[in-house]
Amino acid sequence: MKSTAPLLVSGILSLCIISCSKKSDAPAQAPEPPEDPVKPVITHITPSMGLPGDTIIITGSNFSASANENSVKFSGNVTAVVIGATATELKVKVPQGAATGPITVTTDNQSGTSEASFEILKLMPKDGLLAWYPLNGNAKDSSGNNYDLDLFGTYQVVEDRFGIPQRAIWFNGGNSMALGGSNAEITHPVTVACWVKYDSLMNSMVFRKFNASFNGFSISVNANTTLSVGIDGNTLQTSGTAVIPKEKKGEWIFIGFTYDGATLTLYRNNSIAGNFTLAGSITAGSDAPFRIGPTGNAGTGPEAFKVAVDDVMVYNRVLNSTEMKELYEQTETKRL
Repeated sequence: MKSTAPLLVSGILSLCIISCSKKSDAPAQAPEPPEDPVKPVITHITPSMGLPGDTIIITGSNFSASANENSVKFSGNVTAVVIGATATELKVKVPQGAATGPITVTTDNQSGTSEASFEILKLMPKDGLLAWYPLNGNAKDSSGNNYDLDLFGTYQVVEDRFGIPQRAIWFNGGNSMALGGSNAEITHPVTVACWVKYDSLMNSMVFRKFNASFNGFSISVNANTTLSVGIDGNTLQTSGTAVIPKEKKGEWIFIGFTYDGATLTLYRNNSIAGNFTLAGSITAGSDAPFRIGPTGNAGTGPEAFKVAVDDVMVYNRVLNSTEMKELYEQTETKRL
């Protein structure tokens, strides 16, 4: 009987060869590709406005938890310093030179930009600021000199010139006012300015500080579209007509003046509304309280002047035209 072992071994070897050949002919499986880096996402910036040097929080996702692995740029292509970081929050300093606009975060060569803009606020002159009334629901003095006023009469707290609610005061006739600050001593040189909004002009003071002998100052609007400034002894200087509009429903107007004892300069918005030679003085002492609000008819009907007032400011020096422009353009009052 013949042995079948050689044949069996041969068959097994043939199967192994064929099997191995088939396996070697199969294509090699490609390695898994690396995951693509994900872009940072910015969902919130808190606060939404500020000044260089302020600290803000950027909230979102896909940030690096290592502060130095995040690059944060403000509008104007200015890089900020990141002082704290997690995967969902960055704490940064607003850099000098930053402009209003969106913020961009770059991590691992991937960038994400905020949909909302961060607003760089504009400063107002501070040198010589004696009193500042933002009228944010009250009549407190924000200059640091504590010349606070009290509110009286039929007033309402309304939105300011930026459209922010509860940030200005609407005075309804001559019985409504902010009054006080008698301890403030004011002499010339002086700068006085404020924002007003009315529907229709009537003759009325808007802001004043004078005593029973009319020593001090006042600034008034008049039905004939002029501005008037009063100084000691009830000496009055009135602008030309058409300086302020007869009717200006819903629009805020900046009015002010500077006086050095010889020259009076009137301002309306960002323009000089008149220069006048006016010899005299301003001596508003402790017997002369500040008063913000309309004068004249004390009723609340159509015969009474109704006016909203915002950001009343007094300086103990004459601001030049550049500084008055800064005062007109300032936005730092938004964050008070």
